[in-house]
This record gives sequence, structure tokens and C-alpha cells, in this order.
Amino acid sequence: MHHFTRQSASFHAVKYGRLRNDLHQSILPLVINIITTPN
Repeated sequence: MHHFTRQSASFHAVKYGRLRNDLHQSILPLVINIITTPN
């Protein structure tokens, strides 16, 4: 059985943190573009 240690917890935090950073870096400019571009 896998023990959810502090080390694995920090590993998951880093992994998902990077995933979220990648998402934000690609989505945020798009959202800003849509908001700042007049219709």
C-alpha cells in the first residue's frame, strides 16, 4: 500500500503546480486578449 508521505505530497504539489503554471501561461494571454480587444 502506498504511504502518502510528505515527500510524495511535495512531489505532487510540484507536479500539479507546474501543470497549472503551464495552463495559466497559455490561457491567461488568451483571456487578456479577449478582454482587451474591442468587439
